[in-house]
Amino acid sequence: MTSDAGPQLDAGEPDAGGPDAGGPDAGGPDAGGLDAGDLDAGGPDWGLDGGVQIVVDLTPLGAVNRLLLGDNVEWTADADEWVDASGVPVPLVTAAVLRTAPSLLRYPGGSLADGFHFPSSILPLATRPEGLDGTGKLQPMPLGTGEFLGLCASIGAGPLFTVNVFSAPVSEAVAWVAWAQDAGLHGAPQAHYWEVGNEPYLDNAVYADGGVDTLTPAEFASRANTFLEQMRAQDPSIELSIPIRGDTLNGVADTQKPGYLDTILSQITVPFDLASVHDGYLPVDLSGTAAPSDLYLATVAGPLVLGEVLDGYRTQLDQAFPQRTVRFALTEWHDWLSIALIALVGEDPTASIAEQLAALDTDQQANSPAGAIYTADVLRLLSYRTDVELADIWSASDDYVFGVVNAAGIVRPPGLVLEAVSQVLNGQLLAVSVSGSPTLATPSVGLVHAYAAIPAVTALAAQQDGIVRLLLTNKDPDNFITIRLSSCAGSFASVTARALTAPGPLDHSETSELTWSDVAVTDGLLTLLPHSVTRIDAQ
Repeated sequence: MTSDAGPQLDAGEPDAGGPDAGGPDAGGPDAGGLDAGDLDAGGPDWGLDGGVQIVVDLTPLGAVNRLLLGDNVEWTADADEWVDASGVPVPLVTAAVLRTAPSLLRYPGGSLADGFHFPSSILPLATRPEGLDGTGKLQPMPLGTGEFLGLCASIGAGPLFTVNVFSAPVSEAVAWVAWAQDAGLHGAPQAHYWEVGNEPYLDNAVYADGGVDTLTPAEFASRANTFLEQMRAQDPSIELSIPIRGDTLNGVADTQKPGYLDTILSQITVPFDLASVHDGYLPVDLSGTAAPSDLYLATVAGPLVLGEVLDGYRTQLDQAFPQRTVRFALTEWHDWLSIALIALVGEDPTASIAEQLAALDTDQQANSPAGAIYTADVLRLLSYRTDVELADIWSASDDYVFGVVNAAGIVRPPGLVLEAVSQVLNGQLLAVSVSGSPTLATPSVGLVHAYAAIPAVTALAAQQDGIVRLLLTNKDPDNFITIRLSSCAGSFASVTARALTAPGPLDHSETSELTWSDVAVTDGLLTLLPHSVTRIDAQ
């Protein structure tokens, strides 16, 4: 069974209302940038008569879920250049991150959690020992746990901690929970969410004793039972999460420890609240052979794969724990198109700087209109599910291709969409139907299987103080699509719209931001630009 019980889109994608409270209102993105005249329409101009109908149901589904706007921060590399050597946040980066309005920050950062020791992280900076980074090298730790909580407080985000199950005793995790309880009493943000381990289904020899990862699924399940029991005893109010992962995705091995999921679902006997999912890195062209057009199409199809993965996990979790509902925490996700730099360095550690920069530029296609559309559609998918508690995009600041802002304070396209979604997701979630959308056939690339027909147009809607806000995607890489927008009560009195796109669907830049361009609206009709995200306010 699934828990999706909301309105159905034309393509049969499941959607349902989301939990949690809304946040403060915000204005729309700044205008400017491209307009229809800057783009080549390519093939036919779909729906010139407004044949694509978007109808908003004004009956609220429930409060929007602001916890979907979470983020990640690492302690290494000066928190990916977010803080200086003294742990003080860099104003330029902080201002850029604030635009994306993160509701949560996850720490200490992915696989880094497997080598993280909490007691060291709270020592005074002058006496704080260096920690092991992801390559096994020692680095200073200016962003310790205390500085991290200060960072959370400064941007109004709650903390999510990932405890070290891999190379630390349970006593460290219990001490961390106890310390966080006291920190909460002294004005720091309350630590409500705790993740028990990061990705125990992958080999992490960097932090393993003797350089060999011997943490089997059964051994992890045994440790997890101990951690869950003792952390809960220290603070019964916290929510605890366990990482889950299936063996394959699109026929590709997705774990390095086969049978992991079946083992933990049968052997973790102490109750946990959430299941951590990291299957939102898509499409990942592992072969490096996909044509750019196929890579784009597989990327915009990626959110459908994520939805299918969550549905599969939902069935398995419900069968394993029929007496309770384990909700999802998508604690890492981001579009990930290619791994050219990783492949290059892995094959040739002596590759020149020029070669590495060229490979990095290929991978930066993640920060393109394709990445913006992927981000918008993942957040739409999650918003309409009732079984998703929170989501944390990877990551906040400059980390390979994944930081939503870079070290120069540029907000990358996924971050621009987060900014727009933070403005849309306020107040009450609304059902929205899309009919007559053109469809696209998409290929199998990496972890994303082929689809015969996916809808080109998708929509997210919410309402606050009489204003209906929407985020629409046009996944068609070449064609303009004209839509007619209305509500169940009839036409809107006024509609303003702005679009985010670029001349090419994989265009990217690390030196300038994409900008939002005004879109004309006449009698409820507006035209969606190719490979675009459109932000709408309607009254």
